Amino acid sequence: PVLTANETTTLLTSNTATAVSAAESGDLSTLATSIENSLSLIGTGNTGDTGTSSVDSLLDAAATVVSTAPDTTETITQKADIIRKATKAAIAGNGQLTQTQANKTVQAIKKVLGGLSSSSYVDYSDDFGSSVTGAIAGLVNQSDSLGQEISQAVDQLGQAMGSSVSEGQDPLTASSGGVQVSVQKFDLESTNSVKDSNGNVLLKHDANTTGTQEVQISADTLAAFASLNPVTVFTTSDSYLPRNPNATERSGIVSFTIFDSSGNELEVTDTENGILIKISLTSPIFNNNTWDPFCQFYNYTTIAWETNGCSGYVDPNDFYTYYCNCT
Repeated sequence: PVLTANETTTLLTSNTATAVSAAESGDLSTLATSIENSLSLIGTGNTGDTGTSSVDSLLDAAATVVSTAPDTTETITQKADIIRKATKAAIAGNGQLTQTQANKTVQAIKKVLGGLSSSSYVDYSDDFGSSVTGAIAGLVNQSDSLGQEISQAVDQLGQAMGSSVSEGQDPLTASSGGVQVSVQKFDLESTNSVKDSNGNVLLKHDANTTGTQEVQISADTLAAFASLNPVTVFTTSDSYLPRNPNATERSGIVSFTIFDSSGNELEVTDTENGILIKISLTSPIFNNNTWDPFCQFYNYTTIAWETNGCSGYVDPNDFYTYYCNCT
């Protein structure tokens, strides 16, 4: 039977109350079920102001349980799933997260990632990975002002994933929605070379991830960090940064970060051959196009998009592929 608007709001109020109670008692399973049920009710579009007020309560419940429930292998995955579902419910209820809701969500994600340890045997390529990247993806296109926070959460996830990969192993990828995060470690002295014919190391996603984006970086550049056991974190996503006012269209974001074994970010600058970033486009670029593509990077110090040190060109054999070379 189809519920009336009054029946829908009554059920939503009850589910929300159950979610809040479950969060206070640390009952993660009941909380997850209550949020999922609430999401279905909110999705009907018949909840009005009740739906708007409920999503705040659901996000608060998610934030509460993230902070108070103990961190174990099981609860870490449950927490990530709860944040993902609560974020979906909030977007379904309001169409877009408010700034307060977005802030609350990203802090909860970072709190979950901070609870990871070497004893947390989570499945980055499946349940946990899809839940936490799904929660991050929920923030994409929601708030331009959270770009740096989202970037930090992605790097935090990548560092945690680094403890689960070995040198020479295929990329470990966590993926959901508009966010893909992959981690690799390279043994540059191995006879099973990771270098291509041009002496570059390829940072990419696993074979199950759609898209052809990748980063090519000189093996000699990485060799400078060999003694630090570097971990590379390669990320592709929809854009979560402010739009460049000079750009009419924009691709997704392609980025990578290198960390040492202690989790310290390593700075890569003034490379001899640059860093080549391969970007997949949703529409082809032809020579007679009326718009002129260009490469840009986001400077978190100046809080602006910049182009210095970067050049770009279209793949002559594939008009859906664009290359950016940045030094």
